Amino acid sequence: MESPTSQQLSSNPNEPRSPDGREKFTAEELAVVLSNFDLGAIESAVEFPRGSRKAPKLLIVAEHGKYLLKRRAQHEPLQHIIGSTSFCGLEIAVNRHVLVPRPETELLAELGWQFLNEGRTDLPVGRGTEKTALDFGTGSGCIAIALAAKCPKAHITALDISPDALAVARQNATGNDV
Repeated sequence: MESPTSQQLSSNPNEPRSPDGREKFTAEELAVVLSNFDLGAIESAVEFPRGSRKAPKLLIVAEHGKYLLKRRAQHEPLQHIIGSTSFCGLEIAVNRHVLVPRPETELLAELGWQFLNEGRTDLPVGRGTEKTALDFGTGSGCIAIALAAKCPKAHITALDISPDALAVARQNATGNDV
């Protein structure tokens, strides 16, 4: 993989920004910059006025990389820093309002969709023949979303006491087309 040039990483005011106003960067951009450059050397090599729109994105990435490393040094989960995680092959947004799904939770979701897809009629689940599931304390919505993705005919309900968590779950449901 070639290192991106400052031209490829040029600052663009239309690029997405994180809630704190900083530009968002892909994991690849951060990995390339953080692995190939001495951040201290970059800062001392080029000086520019703070807030300048002419600052190369490379320097912004270096500064942002330091910010991300500081957050990680304070034991913030990597998934919260990145803003997402993979769950059952789905991209799930996570932030400080929700827990990061554990790998064991994927096993629970898998058992859930296997159960819902069994087609058993001897168990009192759902209304009539409709399969239903309740994800109580849904958080990011990862379980409900995985069940909905794998069991499109089932009725899945996700509940949480936290409005902020429900907002994340809604964002994830929309992002995963369920």
